[in-house]
Amino acid sequence: MGQQIFYFDEVFASFQVPFEAIKKSEGYRDHSNGGQWVPGADLPPETLEGIIVPLSNDDMRFDTQGRYTEKDRKLYLQHPQRLKKNDHIYFEGQDYRVFDVKNHGVYADFSVYIIKGIDKGGGGSP
Repeated sequence: MGQQIFYFDEVFASFQVPFEAIKKSEGYRDHSNGGQWVPGADLPPETLEGIIVPLSNDDMRFDTQGRYTEKDRKLYLQHPQRLKKNDHIYFEGQDYRVFDVKNHGVYADFSVYIIKGIDKGGGGSP
């Protein structure tokens, strides 16, 4: 175990597109202020490349809580690139937030992220 089984370099070379990612720095406890939590700040935007596709009918059907909308997407990101929950993505005029992460690192050289479309007028969906 530990050895990667599948490599997807050719798929990524054919289908990946550039997008902007805004990651957050790590939050920390400010011990000089009674241990109060200080959330991470936005880091400068960086351009990453990945495969961004609409959610499939199966993705929509298996979301039993009705959290997904037609604005939401699936992002395939090849390692060593990484994102975390709540990082922000900007692609083709739409803002997204990383909602879920599915790491396939044991079997393949990529991770899958569910990214939720954010409404321009408000905080977006949960």
